[in-house]
Amino acid sequence: MKRGVIIVLLLISLVSLISADYSIADSIPIQIQTLDASGNAITGTFQFMINISSTSSCSPVLYTNTTTLTTDARGVVSYTLDNINVNFTGQYWFCYYRDGVLKETIKAA
Repeated sequence: MKRGVIIVLLLISLVSLISADYSIADSIPIQIQTLDASGNAITGTFQFMINISSTSSCSPVLYTNTTTLTTDARGVVSYTLDNINVNFTGQYWFCYYRDGVLKETIKAA
């Protein structure tokens, strides 16, 4: 009898989890490797700006994050884009700037 009650309670718990509204996190962890024009890693302290846009031309800007970070020995920085308030129901592009220069535009899948 106890086993049946436990199974019913588990099923009720699972149904409530499935039917509850799922909250999507408002942050995205990212990593960037800084490269020169030849594709070689470069190190140093840079200002990084990531914009999220609805077009590949990076305009209009729907979200922006700017920070100054120092790379590791491989030219890599890791940080988190916080407070993103984009519903991601459409197509979006991440626009990566280093020291004010657009370096790459990445289509979000």
